[in-house]
Amino acid sequence: MNSPTTVLSSAAPSVQDAVRVRHPIPNVYHLHPLVAGPLESWSSVFERVARMGFSHVCLAPPFEPASNGDIFIHATFELLHPALQFSGSADQGIALAVRQAEQVGLKLLLDIAPGSVAADSPLFGSYREWFAPTDDRHVADPRLPPHRIGVASPNFEQTAIADAVSDWWIGLLHRWTAVGVAGVRCLTLDGVPPSFWRRLTHACPETLFLAWTPGVSREALANFAECGFDLTCSSAGWWDGRAEWLVEELAVLPWIGPALAGPEPSFLHRLVSRLPHDADIPLAYRQALGIAAATGAGLFIPMGFEYAARKPFDAARATPADMEAARQEALVDLADDIEAAIRTTSALPPPRAVRTLTGAGAPVTALIRLDAPDIRLAKSASLILINPDLLRPAASPVLHGALPPSAGVALVAGDAATAELRPGEIRIVPCRRTAPITGRALTLARPWAESNRLAVENVQPTVLDGDFPAKTVIGRDLIISADVFGDGHDVLAAAVLWRPADETAWQRIPMRGPENDRWKAAICPDRIGLYQFAVEGWWDQWGTFIHDLHAKVAAGQRVTLELEEGRQLVVQALTHAEGDARVRLQAALTGQPELEMLLDPKLAAAMHKTDERLFSTISPVYSVRVDRPAAEFAAWYELFPRSATQDARVHGTFRSVIERLVFVLRYPAAL
Repeated sequence: MNSPTTVLSSAAPSVQDAVRVRHPIPNVYHLHPLVAGPLESWSSVFERVARMGFSHVCLAPPFEPASNGDIFIHATFELLHPALQFSGSADQGIALAVRQAEQVGLKLLLDIAPGSVAADSPLFGSYREWFAPTDDRHVADPRLPPHRIGVASPNFEQTAIADAVSDWWIGLLHRWTAVGVAGVRCLTLDGVPPSFWRRLTHACPETLFLAWTPGVSREALANFAECGFDLTCSSAGWWDGRAEWLVEELAVLPWIGPALAGPEPSFLHRLVSRLPHDADIPLAYRQALGIAAATGAGLFIPMGFEYAARKPFDAARATPADMEAARQEALVDLADDIEAAIRTTSALPPPRAVRTLTGAGAPVTALIRLDAPDIRLAKSASLILINPDLLRPAASPVLHGALPPSAGVALVAGDAATAELRPGEIRIVPCRRTAPITGRALTLARPWAESNRLAVENVQPTVLDGDFPAKTVIGRDLIISADVFGDGHDVLAAAVLWRPADETAWQRIPMRGPENDRWKAAICPDRIGLYQFAVEGWWDQWGTFIHDLHAKVAAGQRVTLELEEGRQLVVQALTHAEGDARVRLQAALTGQPELEMLLDPKLAAAMHKTDERLFSTISPVYSVRVDRPAAEFAAWYELFPRSATQDARVHGTFRSVIERLVFVLRYPAAL
């Protein structure tokens, strides 16, 4: 995977800076404590994780569980799980794990789920008044995750209880941070009110808070924008590479915090479970890893992914044998791929916005990754091309360097953007913004084209025969057409001459045709501003000769004289030929002229390069103005200063409007 970054433009600070990054973006390995084995042996596990390039290890709850054995349902925080074979207190065990991780340069995170407590746990028994009654008569809904029986949730609706619960959790976090825990992954996010999370993040400013957002509705996500989370996580592990919902999710998550991405849902739900039975497993896993690296600010990799583990690691019954079995049965070792993916995502700025350039049914998904929520303020951008098909290659949707109008601004990608994608390939291409065209005002008065044997008429697109410039938008093909005709039956050729108005050299694009004397060509402007173009037509001397030669050969006539005529035309062209064309013409003159040699397409290409364009006629010079894509539409948000108030008893002021600007900026993402 490529990971270069190109600077686009500088911008003054704006409301986009409201989301502050307090910690460097981590790359996280999610560790199952029961699979890791006895605590004393975790050093070797951490060494393997560090070699893959991770900066953090997120530890699933390592504490003693309730009777059902599920480690994700809290029961107590005083003792570690018996499978870890540690006789000391939980705090002592966590401190040992922190020291082992720090020895290889890793930081430790812990999973917490404040919304789930086992109803038969010591924690529930000690604080029974905090919890709402449990309901084990729940009716199963196949559309939803299975309901966990025997789980109690704090009664956050009562203010006194909510404050007591948050104070208790703050005390627990202070205990953990005192022994070196760097942060927490916050589960049951929408099962706890935002005010609870705000109190925790405010009371523990040095702690990294990762909001586990997969599965949370977009409507609910909007409630957590001001809770102080440092990170979120996208649902990339569930994405098929085509559907639009991931881009919609990525429009919301950055307002909470930079979004990590994982290649599979978790070690409880393996990627292989949603792949076809005959899928290329190594390719599918590398594709999922590439998507996560291309769309995420960092990576969140579940334990076992590096071996493409097929078996989920059970929350209650997993053992070290599960990891050993995954290693023994592995079809691929992805350790090097994970290390490369971490380098890729670390070299890119965290995505503040990801926009789609193609529809859900396109063979290749094209995304644009930006470091600002508003593309006009972006300092860097990268084009992400995804071929979801694991069996067939696919053509890139970017036919020219300039990105299509859906990019929103004038962006040009590197040459790699136009190349065909291999099956399952993920390609990241840096983009640059082109400078607007300056200088050269439009000239309205133009001389008529000089009369000649050929006529170039009805040039399009024009406005009032060229008195005003035509218009288009950046990144869209502009079709230029004209009627080119003359007297006689000679073969004609035509080309478009075009240039930005602030340049002197003309670019030449051959035109296709004729269709009833109509010739066409497509140009793709890559800068915003005024362009000039004209159409040139001429007598194609070599094309006429080849046309007549074909006709005589088809009629069975002798072509001895024609062969000599062809040789003389090649000799004449050689007098002013250069480069590869000169080499081709010289090769054609060795020995006697032969029919096959004269009809060689490579010789025809060389002759067209050296064509003197006899009887050339050029149209008047016309203009076209290339605008930004937003010129095709407009949108605005209207409000009255007097009504922009949070207090119905007081009229709003201009200061009230200023305070509301953040809401206006976020409004499209919340729709």
